[in-house]
Amino acid sequence: MNRYKRLLALGLISVMLLSFGACGKKKSVEYNPLPEEDATVYNICVTQDEDNDYYNGISQGFRDAMSDLFGENHVTISDSIQSDTQLIFAVGPDSVTSAVDSTQETPIVGAGVMDYQHLLHLTAGVGDKWNKKTGTNLTGISSQPDIAAQLSLIIESTSDLRSVGLLYTPDDSDALYQLAILEKYLNQAGIPWKEYALPIEQSSESVSDDEALTDDDETTGERDEGKISQPAPSIIQKSKYVAPSITEGSNNTVEIFGETNLIDGIIAPNSAHSPMVSEFWTEDLSAANTETLSEDATLDEIITYASNECSALFLPTGSYLGDRLEDIVSIATDAGVSTISGDGSLGEKTLTCTYMDPYALGYSAGKKAYRILVNGDNPGELKITTPDVKVVKLYNKDIADKLGITFPKSFQEISEFKENYVIGSSTNRIAEEE
Repeated sequence: MNRYKRLLALGLISVMLLSFGACGKKKSVEYNPLPEEDATVYNICVTQDEDNDYYNGISQGFRDAMSDLFGENHVTISDSIQSDTQLIFAVGPDSVTSAVDSTQETPIVGAGVMDYQHLLHLTAGVGDKWNKKTGTNLTGISSQPDIAAQLSLIIESTSDLRSVGLLYTPDDSDALYQLAILEKYLNQAGIPWKEYALPIEQSSESVSDDEALTDDDETTGERDEGKISQPAPSIIQKSKYVAPSITEGSNNTVEIFGETNLIDGIIAPNSAHSPMVSEFWTEDLSAANTETLSEDATLDEIITYASNECSALFLPTGSYLGDRLEDIVSIATDAGVSTISGDGSLGEKTLTCTYMDPYALGYSAGKKAYRILVNGDNPGELKITTPDVKVVKLYNKDIADKLGITFPKSFQEISEFKENYVIGSSTNRIAEEE
């Protein structure tokens, strides 16, 4: 076992090196607030999918960035597109797609979206990797979590890590997007994994990311000083949109025309993702299951089956499984299996989770708005980026006690963290840097 732990540690180090290897020296951009004597006023429209703490945190970060970067007298924020709107800030997948459909001229900055390429059906040349530039009037901030940090969390949360079960629902494209990345990291670390597709109806309240970690008074009260007092953002009603699966199992047998890649096949009606299993999976991991799961197995039956095969179960950020999380965690905990989730909302019920403040996403989006409006940068040439956000490791004491696990000081107890943390407090604001 010690040898296996050493192998895991070496694998994790190689993963971290890979994740940092692509980082180069970034071009410095200056953000100078407009002087008081400047009479320029920018008209900005802010829309968001839902009125929840996660999206509100993003919007608040953007509004504070407007105050810091432009000055309160130089920005007017509305909740609808006007004839003189100079920029649209869209929070959430539906708001982004609605903004894109509404105009091809007014610059758009998006946030609260994990995978812009598949959301907007953007293509690259055949065999090419997307350069993260839309080539249109849109740029944005990706909400993709730190997958390498989640791998570290899985290892630290499980005393006897033999294999990892990856839980998702078939219609959760963001989950599949995250799992495809995590699986590469797990492979680098030599950790066996297996996907489990769970049958459950999507809840309109389940896509919440870290919303449960922030109270309304934290979002709108603790950092009121210096904010722009403006109308609340308009809310785009959530629609049922199933984005393409990006992993194996899709309909990839399609004709290629010119520069169009496999996206047409991936979004075809007969495109579906089938549960996958790692090349490191061995028969002894399944030895405890004497019978094969039936095609109509219930969620409880699948979790019981997975808990017999895996020592840890992982749920991606924003998982659609939030409504059944108590059942999942109860079954797994009774079997002595760790449950790890990608975000703080799910983390209130799992053993451990990572938390990244949504405020930072909005503040970074505000910097892009400044570059577009003040510096004259073309949004289509500004890469979709993921901001440098502090990752906080949280654990649930009640579940930890049941499993007999003690966490080091690098972890925080989730209920205590929720009670004391102020949204936006970990973001370095421009005004504070001066």
